[in-house]
Amino acid sequence: MANKKITELDPITDFLGTEVSEFVQEGINKQGAVHQLRDYILSFVTQLVKIDIVALDTSAGIDIDMDGDSERWFVGSQAINGDRNWSFSNIANARSFIAFVEYDGSYEQTFDPSVIIPGQYRVPGFPNKWLSYPGKFKFKADFDGVNWWMEIHGDY
Repeated sequence: MANKKITELDPITDFLGTEVSEFVQEGINKQGAVHQLRDYILSFVTQLVKIDIVALDTSAGIDIDMDGDSERWFVGSQAINGDRNWSFSNIANARSFIAFVEYDGSYEQTFDPSVIIPGQYRVPGFPNKWLSYPGKFKFKADFDGVNWWMEIHGDY
């Protein structure tokens, strides 16, 4: 975008490009064009962000498989009903993940040693263990290349 005054900007052309601007200017009908433009923008943003939402097998040991992605969201396949060991795989490009899980009781969760859990959540004396309780939880972790800095939010 060349140096333009704010009053000279065409928001559609300058933000999304001439292809979309020409599409809207053809003007099939205003409402149809608006819906098609919205779908185009959602598709564009989805491709730009590209966060996969993946079913997380919670029936046994839990593997956070980043599959080479930088960010992923996981949703537990079923309520967790026992102690679990959490591990990570395919983390070469990893930056963060969010996992939504449910527990049907109090169970010890042991995370990979690279996980750092805030003090208020960990089992005393064990920096990578957390004792769950019944409810729905959101785990959010950011990776610095060495450690996963985890937040635990719940009970929802």
